[in-house]
Amino acid sequence: MIFIVQVAIVGTWTWLSEVRAQRLYENSLTSLEQVTRIARDIDQQRILADDHILESEPSGMAQVENQLSQVATDLHAAQRAYGPLIALSNEEAIWRQAQVLMAHYEKVIDETLVLSRQNKDREARAKMSAVLSEYSELNQKITELMTIERGGANEAIARIRTLRRFDTIGMLATGIASLLILFAVGQHGVNRIASYEDQIVDYSRRLEGRNRELDAFAGRIAHDLKTPVASLTMAVDLVSRRAASEERPTFDRMRRSIKRISTMIDDLLAFARADAHPEGASNPAVVAAKIRDDFTERFGDAARLRETVEPASVAYNEGLLRQVLWNLVENGVKYRRDDVPADIGIVGRVVGGLYELQVSDNGLGMLPEEAGRAFEPFYRGQRVQDVSGTGLGLSIVKRIVEGGGGSVLVRTQLGRGTTFVLQLPLAGSQGKARDLSAEFRPVDAA
Repeated sequence: MIFIVQVAIVGTWTWLSEVRAQRLYENSLTSLEQVTRIARDIDQQRILADDHILESEPSGMAQVENQLSQVATDLHAAQRAYGPLIALSNEEAIWRQAQVLMAHYEKVIDETLVLSRQNKDREARAKMSAVLSEYSELNQKITELMTIERGGANEAIARIRTLRRFDTIGMLATGIASLLILFAVGQHGVNRIASYEDQIVDYSRRLEGRNRELDAFAGRIAHDLKTPVASLTMAVDLVSRRAASEERPTFDRMRRSIKRISTMIDDLLAFARADAHPEGASNPAVVAAKIRDDFTERFGDAARLRETVEPASVAYNEGLLRQVLWNLVENGVKYRRDDVPADIGIVGRVVGGLYELQVSDNGLGMLPEEAGRAFEPFYRGQRVQDVSGTGLGLSIVKRIVEGGGGSVLVRTQLGRGTTFVLQLPLAGSQGKARDLSAEFRPVDAA
């Protein structure tokens, strides 16, 4: 009789604990879905606001405004759905901060649309640029919320697994006399846990699919924008040929603006496709030599490139590795100091079963807080806002390198320059890039 009571108590406690853990897990996943939905809508708002500025016809503006209205409706629905789910530590405080930023961001977009309707494109772009830091901070808050929700889901999974071990120990502890009863209870718990693990796998696949959908959405938007931008370029060239000489500076400014838009579209496409890591291998020495030729053709004697790259075979498609190296050396020239010519160095060698590439420059360098956010999409330090760029170059580098199983880290010193350290798996090897964070940390200038 005592054993039966023990079995009943242990079984009831285990069952109740499993129910609580399952609820926590489902709540965390539902919250994560809503936060992902919010992040997607915020990105759509930014893209559509830029589209509105580019539009010159009222009909086109009205169409963009209709899309913005639909996105705003979905965003508000996601916010309402997410609010009641908040339960984890620190989640509520971060959500309140995110709500304030979202409200202000929506207000700025409304003000931007007013200026755009009046064809005050320069003022509209200035207003969107002024809120860029808040947009980055909002993305950071959304990322923190996603991290909290994933932590809650992982905690629930760990609790379920602990209950499984406890259930097994309980079966043994209650004795042989209650073995059959305990076996039935334990088997039921194991089956339930197996079902939960199947759900976890299914949810993980769904989340990965949604992440791919977000990347595909960004890629489609960028791809769809290339055609109207090309048409706009042709139109400006055609009209400028017939324009009076005093009007040509205006058309030159328009060409530069279109070129910046085209560069952002190309970077956005590259960022969206960076996770697609085609199989292949390449020789870093060959890639570096091609980079040298491109560098000489692009910059001539205005900048210097030194390379000491040992031949090897790394597990990266040549086109992807070439894009990684070009982004890094081009950054070294873009962010150079005014008092010295740009001097870029590429060093590559096999180290500990991995291939290590270091790309260094003698440029401006970064503050510690800038280095900590250097790989965030669209992030640009306050000191380099006047330098042309989209803020996606280093994000593309990180996606490509990590997508192939490698790692990348920056070490920098203000006023001295920056070095990017890449560890790449060799072709056909099972090596994994080690954590470099303990070896290289961004430091301020002495």
